[in-house]
Amino acid sequence: MWFNTRAALAEISGKPLAPRAPDVAKVAIVAAPFPEMSKEELARDIFEERCAIREFDGGQDRAEAERDAWPEAQRAAGITLLDQWRREADDPHNPDNWK
Repeated sequence: MWFNTRAALAEISGKPLAPRAPDVAKVAIVAAPFPEMSKEELARDIFEERCAIREFDGGQDRAEAERDAWPEAQRAAGITLLDQWRREADDPHNPDNWK
């Protein structure tokens, strides 16, 4: 069992603590700005933005920024591993699927 410091402080003081800011490490799911925008298009837009931020503000080189930004952009757009598998399994240009 983990010790919850915030809960202990709230219990001792007798009043609830102010809500915490969202955890920066967690990525929120972003709603598409246009209903006709697919998850893949949204992920690509988010990828470009986060890659540029990592490269120019974070000081990462281009390859490292792209490697780190793509999984983050997919999570933010709501693309799951099941979605990725379905896209790869349904790809008619992939010879591995023809077996």
